[in-house]
Amino acid sequence: MNRAESVVIATLGENRSPYDDEVETLFASVRRLPDGLGRARCLAYFVDDVAPERRRRLAELEVEVRIVQAVDPRCPHANKISMLDADDRVDHLILLDTDTVVLRDFSDFVHGTAIAAKPAGGERLTPDQWQTLFEYFGVPLPRSRFTTSMMHQRLQDIQTYFNSGVLIVPGPAIATLRDQWREFVGRLLDSYADLPEIEAH
Repeated sequence: MNRAESVVIATLGENRSPYDDEVETLFASVRRLPDGLGRARCLAYFVDDVAPERRRRLAELEVEVRIVQAVDPRCPHANKISMLDADDRVDHLILLDTDTVVLRDFSDFVHGTAIAAKPAGGERLTPDQWQTLFEYFGVPLPRSRFTTSMMHQRLQDIQTYFNSGVLIVPGPAIATLRDQWREFVGRLLDSYADLPEIEAH
């Protein structure tokens, strides 16, 4: 891993249970690490507001709190894109869902120039639906195939479909991922009238 100062760990929650508790638990688990990622800069993003007491406790864990607005009210999951507003001069940005805890240092995975993510743990669309979706947006269908570690199921029809609960993003890729993700969330939500079979998923 690079120097701790060059790595940022971020999560995004809401000012309500269970998310606010999960944010604090996540960063408490990070700070228990004796070295490595335990010394990384930490950012907690909250949608709209955060309770003063929660902010105080996070400050005790040396976690910076930032307030953000919803990305698109039609899709609360898209709010995590706000975590990509972190300083892109860092070497790596680690994005974690609030329901994550860190049990040991995973610095060995924080390197290189590619975005690191885990393939999703199950099928979401049929092969024909994936084909329709990619064709609709004029994007080439990826050829890569992955095996999930959760179900040991070969994902022959879910090319490069990843779980966004744990992402490791190199600094130079932050802005591109943020802009493309934000754009395609909006375009996908706007496409539902044309793609009702996709909207159902």
